[in-house]
Amino acid sequence: MGGLQGTRVPLLQPLDHSPCFGGANGCRGGRWLPMPAPCATGIGKYVALDLARRNARTILACRSQERGQVAVEEIRAATGNPAVLLRLLDTSSLASVRTFAQAVLREEKRLDVLVNNAGVTGMCQGQTFATNYLGPFLLTNLLLDLLKASAPARIVNVSSFRHSAGTADSRCLTGQERLSGFDATYNSTKLMNILFTAELAQRLQGTGVTANALSPGVVSTGIMRHFRGSQAPSSPAFAWQSAEQGAVSTIYCAVSEEVSGITGKYFSSDCWLALPSRAARDPGLARKLWEESERLTGLTDGRGELPQPQLCQCPEAQQSGVTAPEPAPQPLPKRESSHGAQPCQDCHRSGAQTMQSAWCNSFIKKPCAASADYSQMMSRSSCCFHTACRKLS
Repeated sequence: MGGLQGTRVPLLQPLDHSPCFGGANGCRGGRWLPMPAPCATGIGKYVALDLARRNARTILACRSQERGQVAVEEIRAATGNPAVLLRLLDTSSLASVRTFAQAVLREEKRLDVLVNNAGVTGMCQGQTFATNYLGPFLLTNLLLDLLKASAPARIVNVSSFRHSAGTADSRCLTGQERLSGFDATYNSTKLMNILFTAELAQRLQGTGVTANALSPGVVSTGIMRHFRGSQAPSSPAFAWQSAEQGAVSTIYCAVSEEVSGITGKYFSSDCWLALPSRAARDPGLARKLWEESERLTGLTDGRGELPQPQLCQCPEAQQSGVTAPEPAPQPLPKRESSHGAQPCQDCHRSGAQTMQSAWCNSFIKKPCAASADYSQMMSRSSCCFHTACRKLS
């Protein structure tokens, strides 16, 4: 994933009027965007709203019929685009993913943009890995032939700056290796998203289909309520963004003509090409993860080994409220920090323009989420910045 890190692909503003992949006057007719769950609220909803404004045929793939239908009706009313559809999809279930993919292949003639936006936490480890990583992995592979037939086409995988604290041990996918806490599992799924993107891009060379990963930033959505308070961003540089602001980098990777031909890369929340963690740049690790994921999802022998998901009954999940519908996201207060580091000139030259991207590019050499002290790491912003300078130079 080297070669372009530290380079910025400038963001077109305003997004509503920027040139769109497929034509300067809007997306080509018949283009559509599946939004793997959760999409009825948060970032996914705003991405779908933007695509619908571009006259794209847009499919929201959601777990909840009720919440998904509300989102569809709101988007139709806001855009006047009747080609906004709802399809049920639970990416934690291999059966649901296969059913959804079969329906798409049967009903749709082309697929131009696939956004894998799933991001949950507060669930048991197996269900989180399935929802955030294995389900999107299987869905993407099942739709590859249609994507290739629709080339040029794009795959956009929503990761997170927290991937730097994750581990890509494939034993986590089967429960052989247990991680400590919801956040450690979430971080690891987001690392796997980037590794998946890198290996996928290699396998798609010459097909006209590109694959990129991105961070939406520190977004005030319902998912953040599951992270431990001591691990929430505390530096002033980590200002909370709205879901609408958090959707910007996803929209950019999905539609901007300036991303055409770029593949296998990682974009920061401000649409810079960024350098992900050392583990995320390991091609051997990416290949090993791919092979194990193929086995678990049944792509190699037709038999998936991922157990069907059950509603989490562990005490932590019950306490966090994941068995109930998500409440509406509440504004999160900014937290003060005694550290006021500013980007040095080397950071400016390398492209690490925000505290977030600098921290993302530095973190710790050993990607072991269980031993990471997030509160210390995220408050020592000046230390992170100069570590980032050395790594990006």
